[in-house]
Amino acid sequence: MIGNTTLTVTLFLILTSPLAYAEDEADEAIEVESERVCILTRNVEDFDALSDKYIVVEERRNKFFLLTMDRSCSGLRNAHTIGFKTTTARICSERAGNEIVYSDLGSPRTCRIDTIVPVENKDDARAIVEEEEQHDKHKQKDKNKD
Repeated sequence: MIGNTTLTVTLFLILTSPLAYAEDEADEAIEVESERVCILTRNVEDFDALSDKYIVVEERRNKFFLLTMDRSCSGLRNAHTIGFKTTTARICSERAGNEIVYSDLGSPRTCRIDTIVPVENKDDARAIVEEEEQHDKHKQKDKNKD
């Protein structure tokens, strides 16, 4: 809930490969191999756009992931729907080209995903985002002093 407006979540998936669902059904929704984190897109049930750069997604069994975009994406904070543009049925942290597709009541837009980090819950994701944004503000202040 944002302000007095309740967002209706509609998730959609854009696949560019007809074999996307041919992947092993035994795969876990999250896969952590050293630095690799993957989310099976069909398991995503909810999302919360925390800003124009950060989204927390919730998948089945109350697993949460913080997605950081590679830049600020205009209108993302007000997104009513999101989807994933991928060549497989999952998005992974080390895979180049993963994008979200979102709509804020206008035409669909895309934005490239930079990082995917598992988090305990939405509150932890919000705390991480707040810390990152504070760090960015201090960095920008220092840059402006030069």
